[in-house]
Amino acid sequence: MDVNWATTSEVRNSHFMVERSVDGKQFIELAKVNGSGSLNEGYDYSYVDVNPPKRMLYYRMAQYDFNGTVSYTEIKHIDNSGELIISLAPNPFSNTTICFFCLKTGLVMQRF
Repeated sequence: MDVNWATTSEVRNSHFMVERSVDGKQFIELAKVNGSGSLNEGYDYSYVDVNPPKRMLYYRMAQYDFNGTVSYTEIKHIDNSGELIISLAPNPFSNTTICFFCLKTGLVMQRF
């Protein structure tokens, strides 16, 4: 599961803690991702949840400042049932057919 998020700017950003839940209430810490300190521009972050449960999952980020202040993102959910989505174009087929495969496992978090 790819978990991606971005900042628009950063002030004294120590790190993020990626958190996951199976019920949206009790979260476990998955990984610490170092922040970029103080930036006037945005920065893109990512984390790969290597073996997540095959069910509805809830994610949030905890952002820690160097002074210990913590703030949380909104909780985002995703159905990780592992369904494969296949799209063929054009329909009906022609000499050139494009096949798109996508696992329902992408997640994009909000910008800070």
